[in-house]
Amino acid sequence: MPPSRITRPAAQDAFHAWWDTIIVVVVGLNLLLILLDTLYALGPVHALVDLGPASLQSTAAWMHANFTTIDLYFVALLALDVLAGWLVAIRERRYHRWFFYPFIHWYDVLGCIPVSGFRVLRVLRVVSLLIRLQRMGTINVRQWSVYQFCYKYYQILMEELTDRVAIKMLGNVQTELSDNGKLTDRITRDVLLPRKQALIEDMTDRTIRLILQAYGTHRADILGMVRSLVHDTLSENPDMHRLKRLPMGDTLATAMEQSLTEAVCGLLDGSIQRVNQRRFRNLAESMAESGFDAWIEDNASANREIEQVMIEVLDVMKSQIRQQQWKMEYGAESRPPHHQDEASFNPK
Repeated sequence: MPPSRITRPAAQDAFHAWWDTIIVVVVGLNLLLILLDTLYALGPVHALVDLGPASLQSTAAWMHANFTTIDLYFVALLALDVLAGWLVAIRERRYHRWFFYPFIHWYDVLGCIPVSGFRVLRVLRVVSLLIRLQRMGTINVRQWSVYQFCYKYYQILMEELTDRVAIKMLGNVQTELSDNGKLTDRITRDVLLPRKQALIEDMTDRTIRLILQAYGTHRADILGMVRSLVHDTLSENPDMHRLKRLPMGDTLATAMEQSLTEAVCGLLDGSIQRVNQRRFRNLAESMAESGFDAWIEDNASANREIEQVMIEVLDVMKSQIRQQQWKMEYGAESRPPHHQDEASFNPK
């Protein structure tokens, strides 16, 4: 393997770590600047600074007066970081589409807005700071109690929301299924019938492949069963018993049995070999079409049974969804079972 293939990923990782370190320092300094300027704008803190040395007073006053200009330098660096990260993501194909980056890193984008009215969005830079420190391995946010607390209730909230949506959708499907078979009729008319010929050809191809594969795999067993069947049939035939009572009858009966067995086995082999011929395919397609038409025309009762089965299956799924998995995961006590109307307010 060429040396460049070994050193290139390591060089990329080192560059990413170096760049992340710089951005962490920039974000930290920018947050410190925002904090100091916000505190300086408070009357008590301003008065406290005025009691200090003249150098402190002049520095604080200069920073407060030029805060916007200084902050624009930080915004320029952070905007450069967003653009550079976007280009690197496109080059390394990190995401499915090239324009996904600003949506996935929305906290970095919002944190670059320089308008003073959006200064509160600078708090989002804390998110960027934590993510970069997590990526660098400096901290492990997942072990923080605050993260575990927020993640727990985020999981609970998402489960409750998704379960309600799923139950509503399944209920709508049940309503459609129980609407006098209109859904089934529409599926038959709009989905199955336009694809009738393609479905018949597919059924024929699958049948032929199944026959060839099954016979090729179990040919010895099938021919053994044929020989056994021919032997048992001839053994019970009265004419064969009378033939065996004649002189040399056993020899003749055995020869006839062998000839008949080989003829039947040869007939079976020949039939299987001709399965792929056009004549057999036409016959199979005709049989499949007849079965398809009979199923379409005479399936009113079967459709009702299928619809009822699907409705009951959806009921089971809704019952399963109503079970609050987060209670079992986090060890919460389950409420006693009770029955409620689906339209009533029920957390699950």
